Amino acid sequence: MAGERQVFAGLDSRTQVFLERIYGAQTGDNGLSAHNIQYIRELSSSEESLLGARASINKSGSILQTLYKIKGRILPLKFNMAVNSLMADAEALRLNYCPLENRTVAVVFEERRELPSIVFRNLEDLPADELDGNLRKIMDTEMRQGFDIRHDHLMRFVILHTGTDEYAIIVTAVQAVLADFDVRNIFRLAQGAQVQPLVNRENGFALTEAMTAPVMEYWSNVLKNLPPMAKIPHMQASGKKADSRQKSYVIRVPRDIQSDLRKQAKDNKMMLMSILHTAWSFLLQQENQRQDVAYCLLVPASQGNSAAHSLVPMRIQVEKGMAVQEIITKAFQQFVISKPYAALASKDIASLIDNREENFDHFLNFADFFLKGKNYAEVAAQMDGTIVLQNTLDVRNIRLALNFYDDEGQTGIRLIYNEGIFTENSIRMLTEHYLLVLQQLLTDWNVAYENFMEHLQKHWKQDLEQVPQEDSRKLLQNYISRLSLLQECDKGLVQLFIRDAKLSTRFEGDRIADDEIEKNLVFVVKGKVARSLETGDGWYNALDIKSEGSWINETTLLPDRKTRLSAEVLTDQVVLLIIPLSAMQRLLTASPQLAQNIVQHVIRQMERYQKLWMQS
Repeated sequence: MAGERQVFAGLDSRTQVFLERIYGAQTGDNGLSAHNIQYIRELSSSEESLLGARASINKSGSILQTLYKIKGRILPLKFNMAVNSLMADAEALRLNYCPLENRTVAVVFEERRELPSIVFRNLEDLPADELDGNLRKIMDTEMRQGFDIRHDHLMRFVILHTGTDEYAIIVTAVQAVLADFDVRNIFRLAQGAQVQPLVNRENGFALTEAMTAPVMEYWSNVLKNLPPMAKIPHMQASGKKADSRQKSYVIRVPRDIQSDLRKQAKDNKMMLMSILHTAWSFLLQQENQRQDVAYCLLVPASQGNSAAHSLVPMRIQVEKGMAVQEIITKAFQQFVISKPYAALASKDIASLIDNREENFDHFLNFADFFLKGKNYAEVAAQMDGTIVLQNTLDVRNIRLALNFYDDEGQTGIRLIYNEGIFTENSIRMLTEHYLLVLQQLLTDWNVAYENFMEHLQKHWKQDLEQVPQEDSRKLLQNYISRLSLLQECDKGLVQLFIRDAKLSTRFEGDRIADDEIEKNLVFVVKGKVARSLETGDGWYNALDIKSEGSWINETTLLPDRKTRLSAEVLTDQVVLLIIPLSAMQRLLTASPQLAQNIVQHVIRQMERYQKLWMQS
C-alpha cells in the first residue's frame, strides 16, 4: 500500500541484513550509526511515476532543475541554518530510495548529520551580457553530476550573488522528493519569513499523460513488426546496467561540420535536428548491418508547460535506391507528423511493443536544443523566488542518453552513460564515430544510401579502426615528467608518483572542490581552470586562472589553513593529475629534493602575489 510505513525493528531479518549492508549497523537509540533508519515506506503514486514501482536498475532517478531569482539578502550561515531546520521536519531532505526485492522503497532516516551540497559564489562583477551564458553553464555542470538515489542527498543548491540584494539560486533535485516539498520555504526561512504550506505543485512534470485511442492507434502502426533492439557501437559486451553510476562526456560539433550543417538545414532547427538524429540511425545501421532501426527522441511536449518533455519513437527504414537527403527528409516528415501525438513516457511505449522496453534503452534528448529560456535580467525577482528556467533529465533504465544543445551557434552534445557498460575511452570512440558519420553524411548529401555506406565503412576503417589505443601509463608518465616539482628528482620518485597518481578528464563549467581539493594535490596538465577563494564569509570570489603545468591547491599542505579553494574548468576539456595527500606526505619523506622544490615553488608564488599587491 502506498505510503505504508514500517520501522526497522518490525522488518524481517532478511530485510534488516540487506539494509544494514547498505546503510550500516542500526543501533536503535544509541545514536552510534550515521544513518539510523527511522522507517521505510512504500512509494506514493507520484514517486512511483517518477522512479518506477520495481527496483530501479539505475542509481539515478528523474532529475528536475530550477533556476530561481531572489530579491532580498541571503547570508551563507542563515541559508545553512534554514536547510538544517527544515531537515528535521521534511522527510524529503533526509530520505533515500532503495531497491528492495522487486520494488523500490523510501528509506527515511532519523537525521542527516551533513548538509546537502550548498555552494555560494559571487558573480556581482560579471558583465550583464555574460550572466545568462554563465548561469546555463553552471546549470549544465550541476545536471551532469547526477545522483546516487541510495546514498546521496537528493537535493543540491548553488547560490549566486548576481547584484545588490539579488541572487540566483539553482536547485537540482531528484524529482520524486519534490512532490510534497516546497523548496521556496528554504528561501523564506533564510530571510526571516515564515514557511508556507504547499499550495502550487509546480515542482515536477510527470512524463506520462492519458493516451487517447487515436494516439494509441498511431504509435501501434509506427511500431508494428519492430525488429530487435539495435546494438549501440563500442558498448562493452559484458556490461551490466545494475549498480553502476552515470557519468558524462561532452563534445562540440567541429566548426567546419557545423557550417555544413547550417547550410543543409537552411537555419531550420527542426531540419537540423533531423540531420543529427538521422546520422545516429546510420551509425546504428552500420553497426547492426540492417536498414530498419528504431530509437527515441526526447522533445518538448506538444502541449502544456514547456518544461514538460515527451518521448517520440523514431523508426528509420531505408528502401533500396534512396539517397541520403531523401532519407533525412523522410525522417523530418515523420517527426512533423508524430509531434501532435507526443504524449508518451517509456512505460507507454513498452505497452505498445509487448513490454519490450529494452528496444529503447537509449534516447537522443533535444529538449535543451529547442529551449528558449527567459533572459535572467528581464525577470522580476521576488523574496521567495521567481522561476527563470527549468530543466528535466530522465535517465532511468537506459544505457545512454545523448543530450543536444545549442552553445552560441555551435551544437554541443552531452553524453550521459552507464559506466558499467561504457568506459570513457569507448565513449570517446563513440563520439568520434558519430562525428565521422555526420561528416560523411554531409559530404554524400545527394549520394545513394548504398554508396554512402561504402564510403563510411572505408573511412571508418582508415581513420578510426587503425588508431592505436593510448597507453594510460605512458600518458601518465608524460604528464608527470612535465611537472616542475619533479625536476632534478630521481627517476625512482617519478615511478612512485605514477603508482599513486591518476588522470581525470573534466569539462567546461565543472567544479573541483570539497574533498577532492582538500584531500589531494591537484595539477592542471591540459587546459585552464579559474580558481576561487573563500575566506570565512561563505562566498567564493574569483582569484586567478591556472593553465597547463600549474598546481591548483598548494595550501592543501597546510594543516591549519584559513581559506578554502575551488576551481572551475574554463576550456572545453581539462585533464587533471590527482595525487592523494597521504601519498605526497610519504613521498616528501623519501625525497628531500622534492621538499626543496615545493619550498621554491611556494616562494615564487609569494613573490608573484607581492608584485600583484604592489601593482593593485
